[in-house]
Amino acid sequence: MKRKLLSLLLFLFVFILAVGCSSKTYEGNFHKGIGDFKNANFASEKLLRSHYIKHVVKQREFGHITMDEYLERARKLINSKPGGNILTKTRSNGDILFYNKSTNEFAVVTKDGVIRTYFKPKEGIRYFKKQ
Repeated sequence: MKRKLLSLLLFLFVFILAVGCSSKTYEGNFHKGIGDFKNANFASEKLLRSHYIKHVVKQREFGHITMDEYLERARKLINSKPGGNILTKTRSNGDILFYNKSTNEFAVVTKDGVIRTYFKPKEGIRYFKKQ
């Protein structure tokens, strides 16, 4: 019985190692590889709606855009290649932070592709650097 259990555990370990390895590369606290976040979403429709109302309707950070446009802009930022105007950092929990210096856009996405937030910080790049 022990032998079968050990064989099964060894098989699972090798399988997970072969299939579950990430191709992303990290150096220090800065994100170098880019995930595939083309279809990223907020965790729920309710969260998307609340972020849209806060940052677009109430604070007017993005002008007159629809909720779909707000989501597409967030996706565009989190799919941007680091370098130039695009700054990135990775938090210890795996969250990836994006900041566009030219548009003052800031976004956070989980390593699993869930958008946590997207907005234009009042403090600009200082906000990004404090994260």
